Amino acid sequence: MGEFDLTGKEMELRFAVKNRKWKRVVQIYDDPEIRKSRINRWGDTALYAAIETEDTATVERLIGDTPLHCAASRGSACICAAIIGMFHKSLIGVRNNSEETPLFLAAFHDHRVAFLVLHLAAGEDSPLYWRRNNGDSMPHCTIRREYFGTYTSELTSYLSNKGY
Repeated sequence: MGEFDLTGKEMELRFAVKNRKWKRVVQIYDDPEIRKSRINRWGDTALYAAIETEDTATVERLIGDTPLHCAASRGSACICAAIIGMFHKSLIGVRNNSEETPLFLAAFHDHRVAFLVLHLAAGEDSPLYWRRNNGDSMPHCTIRREYFGTYTSELTSYLSNKGY
């Protein structure tokens, strides 16, 4: 593929990757059509380049949801448990492009069993994952969506045991 075959946005993406301008790469990557773009003659994508440079933060931003996010948002409690069991419970704290954790997504979508699986697996760290980076908390979001009654007893019990 020659440079002349690339669109303007693809050229901009290629330049940003080449110069390690990862914030710009993430911005350009928001366009779903650009995600498949090959940035060099070997057919590499921006995601591949970020993986090659071991830029973990950029890779996470380019990927979006992890398999655990997908399982939690769909209420697949067994898959959540399997992923945590195969890998590590620290995946519960990974944030997606919307700055949400799998625990947050399970509650947000009213998947009680998946929420409980993730909450119990997270243990002491569970409250760290209840808030989006924009300040929205899991209880606020579930109240707005009228799901909070589902979680009241679990959260009340947890918080009272922790002395809150």
